[in-house]
Amino acid sequence: MSDEKVIRAALYVRVSTEDQVVKGSSIDAQIEFLEDWAVKEGYTAVETYVDDGYSGKNLERPALQKLITDAEAGNFNVVLCYHNDRLSRDTRDALTITQDLLKHDVRFRFSNLDIDFASPEGELLFTMQAGFATYFRKDLGRKTKFGMQKIKKDGYWIGRVPDLFDKEREKHTKILPTDTVKRIMELKKRGLTLRDIAEIITKETGNPVNHVKIWRALKVYKSLDSMGE
Repeated sequence: MSDEKVIRAALYVRVSTEDQVVKGSSIDAQIEFLEDWAVKEGYTAVETYVDDGYSGKNLERPALQKLITDAEAGNFNVVLCYHNDRLSRDTRDALTITQDLLKHDVRFRFSNLDIDFASPEGELLFTMQAGFATYFRKDLGRKTKFGMQKIKKDGYWIGRVPDLFDKEREKHTKILPTDTVKRIMELKKRGLTLRDIAEIITKETGNPVNHVKIWRALKVYKSLDSMGE
């Protein structure tokens, strides 16, 4: 009979909608990878924890919280994770979790960064890696915001095409006021109330339009006017 200690492994999987679409890192793909990894290492996989559709910035994930509780209870010795950003996209949060679990003799292993977190060198490397993940996330957000601002400044529309407007597609979507919207503007300039305009437009077009849609159309038209339309 072998005297080798049985290493019980927990598998942690997280995927957000964006991750699944952009990276193809689906739940099934991660689970299959981690199960194979556990077998190769000679571990016994005791439980799989799955957070489906949760952001890496949020620590209040049900599966992650259960994993921490079970780790503190001594249910396993090691946690296998596909990538360190599956645990957290925030450096401080990731370090806090890994260091807290080490106090209960539970260590994390990531396929992209397989180091000993109990050593000063391991903590340094993990801090650097997690720091890069945090930086790239924030930098991407900054670039995305800048890009959206540039698109709007160039007169393009972002989001769903509003009611009573037409659209045309160039590099991005442009929306154009229909004859109905122009008629609404004409009536508004004459001093009619939104409800009065709605009644007139409904009668003229045969399509029911309430005062809320009239208000929205005026607001969108004003937005277009400010963009130089």
